[in-house]
Amino acid sequence: MELAHSYYQPKNVKNLTIIIPTLNEVDNVVPLVAQLETVLRSVSWSVLFVDDDSNDGTYEVLRTLAFERPHVQAIRRIGRRGLSSACIEGMAMATSSYIAVMDADLQHDEHLLTPMLTLMEDRHLDLVAASRFLHGGSVGSLSAKRTCMSRVANTLSAWLCGLHLSDPMSGFFMLKKSLFHEVYPGLSGQGTKILLDIITAARRPIQYAELPLRFRERLSGQSKLDAQVMWEFAYLLGQKTMRRLIPPLAEVSSPDRLP
Repeated sequence: MELAHSYYQPKNVKNLTIIIPTLNEVDNVVPLVAQLETVLRSVSWSVLFVDDDSNDGTYEVLRTLAFERPHVQAIRRIGRRGLSSACIEGMAMATSSYIAVMDADLQHDEHLLTPMLTLMEDRHLDLVAASRFLHGGSVGSLSAKRTCMSRVANTLSAWLCGLHLSDPMSGFFMLKKSLFHEVYPGLSGQGTKILLDIITAARRPIQYAELPLRFRERLSGQSKLDAQVMWEFAYLLGQKTMRRLIPPLAEVSSPDRLP
């Protein structure tokens, strides 16, 4: 049998997929979808919620939204948790050219998605990150303790990993799907700092830009930032630093390659 095409091209492929990990965000997901629908009217998009088996009814609400709206999808993970791994699982499922990652707590400004996408396309960038510490950005009502923790983490990231982003701890960014495919084998999936994981897994310089983010106040639910998150960050940073110091196996001479 002669095939008409040598590859499979799925129908209704969206240009942008927004990955949103959720854990007990039942009061936030409906207004978040409404906000996305308002600001993305000129974009071909879909949103994929990755729920870590919330116990407050979040997934049930997401399932209803997905039934009512063809551009909303939701998956429920049983027996595994973690923001970074949830994002990785969602990104692996995306069929769009571009992928955005944002939180479900309404603290990320959805209005930035369109200028992010414009920057990506016009300047052929690999990644655009939203920064709370860029001129014009703001940490909002974050406590002094949390702000200090973020700044210390940013400084350590720049020092140990050579990162030049003003906010590598940001949880709001957009990247090419092709970049995700490049870094996927090197992602640790540990902790919550998926942007740091992606950048440090890259084996080449990344073409990126930043946009200022004015962090909004959480209206419902509880923040997931605690001492455990900072320990996870320290572990990830140490792991990535060691990886940078040790050459890949492909670069180590084997006996049959010696002169």
